Amino acid sequence: MKIDKVVFSTTEEFSPWWNIQSYIWKEKLNIEPVCILWGDINNTNMKDTYGEVIEKKYNPDLLKTLQMTWSKFHQTHMEPETTWLIGDIDLIPLSKKYYIDDIEHINEDSYVHIGYEVLCPPGRHWLEFQGLPAPGHIAKGKTFSKALGLDECSFDEQIYRIQNDHLCRFGQKTTDEHIQFYNNWAN
Repeated sequence: MKIDKVVFSTTEEFSPWWNIQSYIWKEKLNIEPVCILWGDINNTNMKDTYGEVIEKKYNPDLLKTLQMTWSKFHQTHMEPETTWLIGDIDLIPLSKKYYIDDIEHINEDSYVHIGYEVLCPPGRHWLEFQGLPAPGHIAKGKTFSKALGLDECSFDEQIYRIQNDHLCRFGQKTTDEHIQFYNNWAN
């Protein structure tokens, strides 16, 4: 498996991470960076020199932090044959080991999480640890779509589905208190 693109999402406040991230991923790891900016690029110092910046606006009726996180996964279905890594804007790659060397033997049609063995000790189930964090997922866009139902409905409908998922397929059940807290935190 070889990662083609890494996708980030950020707010204007965390946007200063983008320029160094895009440089490292593109110039040092030869992986194309994409950043979904929840805000206005004119309010940042973000440059598209080493990667693509996509501006988005929040739907005020939906959980802002979930929109920001899910947008990274949703972006992958736009390019079904591209192998994507879900990144985190403030996690700088310090070595090509995890992103290149450790995954080159994996079948390109797999869905993997590069931090799974660290996050979930042998003999334990990942749900015991509140699910897998967003960064570290790697798959082709078509695999993300199939695994997460990205092509089943619109982005807003996906957010609504996750917020109201009584089966908790995507981690911890979201309550009204969670929504209130995270929307206040995102402001």
